[in-house]
Amino acid sequence: SEAALAFIYASWLTRAMAAQLNDDGIPAPKVSPVPDSPAGSQQGWQAYHVEMALWVLGGLLRSHHEDIERGLNDTICRLTRPALDSASLGRPWRPLPKRSGVGSEMWLRFCTGVWYRRLASNGNPVVSVEDRVTGGLLGVAAGDALGLPVEFIARGALQGRPVTDMRGNGTHNQPPGTWSDDTSLTICVAESLIGGFNLDDMGRRFVAWRHDGYWTPYGVIFDSGKTTTEAIERIAREVPAAQAGGTGEWDNGNGSLMRILPVALRFRDAPLEELLENTHQVSAITHAHPRSKMACGLYVCFVQNLLWGEDKAQAYQSLAFEARDYYQNSPEFADQVPHFALVLNGDLATVSEDEIKSDGYVVHTLEASIW
Repeated sequence: SEAALAFIYASWLTRAMAAQLNDDGIPAPKVSPVPDSPAGSQQGWQAYHVEMALWVLGGLLRSHHEDIERGLNDTICRLTRPALDSASLGRPWRPLPKRSGVGSEMWLRFCTGVWYRRLASNGNPVVSVEDRVTGGLLGVAAGDALGLPVEFIARGALQGRPVTDMRGNGTHNQPPGTWSDDTSLTICVAESLIGGFNLDDMGRRFVAWRHDGYWTPYGVIFDSGKTTTEAIERIAREVPAAQAGGTGEWDNGNGSLMRILPVALRFRDAPLEELLENTHQVSAITHAHPRSKMACGLYVCFVQNLLWGEDKAQAYQSLAFEARDYYQNSPEFADQVPHFALVLNGDLATVSEDEIKSDGYVVHTLEASIW
């Protein structure tokens, strides 16, 4: 195919360029074997050339040739996008992240790693984006309904009787299957986003939930967090939604994080900067402290990677790589990065259960959800 020929041409061209650099005293890297590629398959054959090209281009980047680095983004897009589109990989092209404190090979292999893995998968079926979106929204409601009866109950008390089905009564004395304000406000956000990105429209829907029971299971509100309630009442008094959220240190409950998923679903194909800016604005309707906004941003990055077909481990590693670079270089968020060290160090899966907290603090909730 044309795409396969492009891969071959790119790999041999860059190999020749690297050989020339080697003659100039700049060592070219060796081509590594392709792990887990199906022998003899077209996908595995293409993946081999992708792998070779990545390693050789990494060697070129090690030389710090600025002209090569400037043109790399467009080159990779031009050479790889036809094959990725034809393979129905489901992950759109987006600009490569800025390289910050990592080696050129690691940076380049990260940027294209998910494509390489998918090309080497021999065409195994993947879940469609539509199914992932539907599953995400239903998952919010189902998880909410499962957890509602045991909200505020200590983890140790549940170890002897873990939640395995829908329970009734419990903390809020509600029937089995009842969802909470978390799902109600999630649906408000999703419904608003169907008509466009309008914070005031979201705010009006929040007020309708608070005052009229909009999107509640039975038309009755039985629980609402302090920070969320105060922000919604400000909107009801005609404060613009963008200015309604709490900004204090004690306004960092998990209320905005619990309803932020639709932003990731709606802007799943957006560049990272656009996705995070929209996420921060939606969080700020009720929770405007930078820490709450950053927690929501980290979560939507994780979700976006899942929507693009990465498994949980890959999605987490991508999150730790991309988001850390973005937030460390942001004047608004740089001082918040240490609060998320457990998430951003890339080793959350190795943390013991005892180190994961179960309270309503937004950082702890984010850690628990990804863990």
